[in-house]
Order: sequence, then structure tokens, then C-alpha cells
Amino acid sequence: MITLIMPAYNEEKNIAEAINSVLSQKYKNFELLIVDDGSTDRTGQIVNDLAAKHSEKIAFFQPGKIGKNAAFNLAAKHAKGDWFYFMGADDLIPPDALQNWMKYVEQKDSNKRIAVCGRMRVFSTNKKYDRLILPKNMKTFNWSGPLTLMSKGMLSEVTPIPTKYPNEDTWWSLCIRFFAEERIRIDDIIVYYRIHDGNAISRNSNYSVFNDKYHSRQIAIEEFLERYNKRLKQKEQKELSTEIMLENYRYNGEMLKIIFLINCGFKKKVRAFFFSNALFFKIKKKLDRLMLGH
Repeated sequence: MITLIMPAYNEEKNIAEAINSVLSQKYKNFELLIVDDGSTDRTGQIVNDLAAKHSEKIAFFQPGKIGKNAAFNLAAKHAKGDWFYFMGADDLIPPDALQNWMKYVEQKDSNKRIAVCGRMRVFSTNKKYDRLILPKNMKTFNWSGPLTLMSKGMLSEVTPIPTKYPNEDTWWSLCIRFFAEERIRIDDIIVYYRIHDGNAISRNSNYSVFNDKYHSRQIAIEEFLERYNKRLKQKEQKELSTEIMLENYRYNGEMLKIIFLINCGFKKKVRAFFFSNALFFKIKKKLDRLMLGH
């Protein structure tokens, strides 16, 4: 069984469409766990109506405002599946998404720490992003929520996700990167990802807002290194220490230090450089269609 976990906050415009895309799956052995994170619009009413009609597939939780990561943790405690997919309440999945996931994992042992990375097709009213397929590079692993399927063995490693951070991606990406026993990259498009102003980090944010939000995600690396220091190899510890240093340089706009930082990959430096001040961030946004997904 696949468990889909969907936290939602004020998603009255999109959540019915998101839920119906799950209910329309060709693969039927799934459950959908939805957590309303204290919405103040009609999200709760919309989900309640759909959950009443599809009680065999949908479980709905309304714990109040607890935060996105706490919502994930809550749903994970009630999950019955062997494989887990964390889905945005503003996204859609194509009818064959779960079927495509399962063709790669149905013979795998879900008790092992396994993660699978798929691809997304972006849809947006902004033509710069609309119809982009990401990641572009078939060697790229992107462990963000919409692109990741994980086994229950991997889930037990990832959860509970620390609730002090605004999003789950950085934490579980680190867990998968360092602790997964098997990482699988597939070519299938398994999600239609919606880009709009309501995204956690809006493409239209000014640089100051972006800089603070991006940094609030990246500082999870420090806690990860501290928590798992004894479990990580010395080479891995140094790798993470370098990434922490890179992020601090980026956050403070220290561009020369980014350029001359040793033992740091070229792609990571380029990304940090373009995210390090308002001018280069503006240039990066202009070139997004070319730069994303490599």
C-alpha cells in the first residue's frame, strides 16, 4: 500500500482538484491522509465533504495550527502503508503516478531504507515556468517532497521531522543522502507541480524575504550534523561543515568567500553565488527557465 500524506493550509482554491487527482489513480491500493494545519478558509469544509464520500480512502485530521512538519509527523503516526509520498495540497498527480512508482518498488523490501526520485511537470500562469520538466538532468537526484517516494524503513529514519524548520525538504534530503540503503532515479513524471504566489518560497518574493526563508531551511544542516555526528564518516562530516560554511557566506552576501571556498562543488558554488545578493538573484530569476533542474 502507498500512503499519501497531504498537509494543507488555506488551500480552498486547489485542494479539491488535488484530492480528485489522487482518487483518479489507476493503482487503487492507497490511502490519503490529509492534515488541516489550522486553515481559516473553506479548506476544512471541502475536505470533510470529500472524506465523507470516500471514507475508505481518505482520513482527515484537524489538530489546529501545528505547522507543516508537525502535520507530516502526525499523519505518519497513523499511516498504514509500506511506501510513502508527501503531496502538496496545491499539486496534482497524473492518473498513472502511483502505478509508475509501484513498478519500481513492488519487488523491494519496504523495511529497508529506500528512496525513489521521479520528475515533475510544472504548470503555472507564468510562461517562464509553465510546462518545464524537472529535473532536466537524468543524473540529478532531487529529494524535494513532490518528487520523492520512500519506504517505511526510510520513513522511520526521517520522522519525526524537526518542527522548528518551515519545511521538510532539507531534513529528509539529508536523511536520504546519508542513510538510504538504495536510491533510485526514474524518468517518469509523477507530479504536476503548481508554481504560484502561494508556494512556500514564492518566485515573486523580494530578495530580503527570499534570503531569510531560504536560510531558515538550510540551517537544518547544522542540527543534522550535530545530531548524527558520531554516525557520519569523517569525510561526510567535513562535507556538511563545508556546506554550512557556504550557506553562511551566501546568507551574508560574502561572494568572494563563496568563490574561493575549497572542497566545495562547482554547482553548489554557482547556486550560492546567484542566491547571495539582490542583483544576482534578479539575474537568476530572469534565467530560471535555463538554470532550473540541472
